[in-house]
Amino acid sequence: TSNADEKTIQKMKMIGHNIGMSFQIVDDVLDFTSTEKKLGKPIGSDLRNGHMTLPVLLEMKRIPSFADKIEKLHPHASEAQFDECINQIRQSPVIQDSLDISQRYLHKAEVLLDSINNDDVKPLFKKLIKKLQTRMR
Repeated sequence: TSNADEKTIQKMKMIGHNIGMSFQIVDDVLDFTSTEKKLGKPIGSDLRNGHMTLPVLLEMKRIPSFADKIEKLHPHASEAQFDECINQIRQSPVIQDSLDISQRYLHKAEVLLDSINNDDVKPLFKKLIKKLQTRMR
């Protein structure tokens, strides 16, 4: 039984990892698509702080010249430079691509959760997954 317990522990770790990845990706998307009021911080603040999030990386891959724009950003870059990059990402298919990737992580978590025999934790994780899916909309 300790072997089965170890398998369950590993599955739980993977469930946590997948939920965490999904949450972070949604957070990265909201940094571009939400409002300052809802976020409690300025739109694009991750980009302004030099964080290369999934939407930024996907846009750099999709349009290589976007990487040049990103490289020119620094803490003292003009508001117009940041706004141009933020608006490009907001209008890009990478927003939906990122949400699709986030959804795949949640699906992996659900599949793992369904393979666990511990009914004590399942409802909690199912509720968390449902909440994350709602947050994506």
